[in-house]
Amino acid sequence: MSTAYLWFNALTYAVFALWCTLRPASTSQALGYLSLSPSGQSEYATVYGGLQWGLALLFALFAMKPELRRTGILAAIPLYSPIVLYRLISLTQNGPLETLTYAVAALEVTMLIAAVAIWFATTRHERS
Repeated sequence: MSTAYLWFNALTYAVFALWCTLRPASTSQALGYLSLSPSGQSEYATVYGGLQWGLALLFALFAMKPELRRTGILAAIPLYSPIVLYRLISLTQNGPLETLTYAVAALEVTMLIAAVAIWFATTRHERS
């Protein structure tokens, strides 16, 4: 279960990184950015391209190394927790939002819940 979860994270971040890198104008508009200044374009490429590639590589490393899988699940919890918190606050303060924003929010909540569930399932399994 943890391996599939980690690979799903790696693939998801890789797809988003590619999509945002190759189609920054359309992806940024789909997320609600009306326009990006040159500094905004640089920031968008760095965060939505570079950071997501980094996360894809990190989750792939966790998935490939059996001794790191538990660490990968544990790392996902503090990664997704503030993202979900900020996302939920922003959804309530700024709605209605673009459809893609809601889809990304649902994915983030799902990934947090899955990480917590896998963590507790594997912890319980190790104790028995």
